[in-house]
Amino acid sequence: MDGVDISSWVETISREVEEEYLLAAKEAYQKLSGPVFQDDKSYEPRMGLFLEWFVLYYQLPNSGKVPLRDFLENKREELDNNEVSDLETMTHSLHGIFQVTHLSDRHTRVHELFEDKEFRVNKTEADFFFSKNDLFEGNLFSLLDDSLFPMRDDNAFTGNFVYHPPAVFKFIRAKVKDVRTIEKESTSKLKIRQKELDRIEKKSQTSERLLSKIKNKIEKSRKPEKREKLEQEYREKERELNGIREELKKVESEIASFKANEMGFELRTRRFELMQHLSYMSLKWERSRQIDINDIYND
Repeated sequence: MDGVDISSWVETISREVEEEYLLAAKEAYQKLSGPVFQDDKSYEPRMGLFLEWFVLYYQLPNSGKVPLRDFLENKREELDNNEVSDLETMTHSLHGIFQVTHLSDRHTRVHELFEDKEFRVNKTEADFFFSKNDLFEGNLFSLLDDSLFPMRDDNAFTGNFVYHPPAVFKFIRAKVKDVRTIEKESTSKLKIRQKELDRIEKKSQTSERLLSKIKNKIEKSRKPEKREKLEQEYREKERELNGIREELKKVESEIASFKANEMGFELRTRRFELMQHLSYMSLKWERSRQIDINDIYND
């Protein structure tokens, strides 16, 4: 990955975390994805995906931060600029379910189901085994920016994947659609709150302009009676503005909380739980090829 060895950093960071946290995370992870054993064919990539999830997304009980961010903050003074850059690169990731849509000598194109976007991925060793329509869970990294640009040349996978049979694409797409429906409802709620915030901000700006005008009139006033009347009006309008500002702070706090929880933590949790539920189905399919696939991938 252009010199960024994500897998090595994942192993390094995971070793720095207290073992009790790693074991607790593994237990929570495998409650959804199922226990994996060394004789399972997909043991290594599944463990690799677990460690990536742990380092990139698991919130440590002692700090509330993910291990990557915790490591970066605690070790920054011991790291050189290139190492810090590598770690910052690792924050630009997308954990999702992908389907290969196009293959060429230089690039692979994949469609991510949750974001409903297509991404162009650098051709690396991890991609050489892809076939068109392959369906898998994985982590996509963007090497240069804090967001993933679909058609940039800096997107890459680590090589740890959980594969699903292409035959169950419609089933998985339907399950993802259910999650996206909830997300769209949350987006609509956020838009309503944002409109309310915009309304209050305009109200605040109007009130501030009015106060400024009254203040100018007070400064220019030479008549004591008129000045006293203006000062009283100023105090009343100032109280109104303070009330508007309090309302503004309240709505801003509510929106920030909504983004962090319903649009942040809860969104990631819904996606994660579905991916791990599907991962468990994939594991059952891997172990029991004689069972009809529709008897495994079902509700």
